[in-house]
Amino acid sequence: MTAAFGDALAQSNLDTKALTRIGTGNEVDGDLFTLVKGDLSGIQDFIHQVRSQDEAQERFAKRTRGRSLQLWLLTESIARYLLMKFDLPSSSLIWSGGGQFYAVVPPNSHLTIEEFEREVNEWLLDRFGVDLLLVVGTAT
Repeated sequence: MTAAFGDALAQSNLDTKALTRIGTGNEVDGDLFTLVKGDLSGIQDFIHQVRSQDEAQERFAKRTRGRSLQLWLLTESIARYLLMKFDLPSSSLIWSGGGQFYAVVPPNSHLTIEEFEREVNEWLLDRFGVDLLLVVGTAT
């Protein structure tokens, strides 16, 4: 957590005086960092999706494990793409799992986050149709 906050502060637009105030425990004006939450929606339907009744019975457990792995890899990839977009190290990713991730990014990046969400959703739509969607929220 300390590394994530430090990386976000290092890339923020704060001057040396403001950073010194933070280091001494004093308050500063403005946001210090942004917490980003990404959430894949449509996971349950995606995992349990079957095309026919015969397919529903054949290799159900194997198919479910495979789709769960696919979703885990997809969530990790999307989170890493966010970090790459903001030029942040992997320590800025606080948590990733279950189709969700949390990351700490510099405070002045709201427009880029909207652009990131749009790009990822366009890719998801192209690859998976309307089965999966990324919802991104921020808190400062």
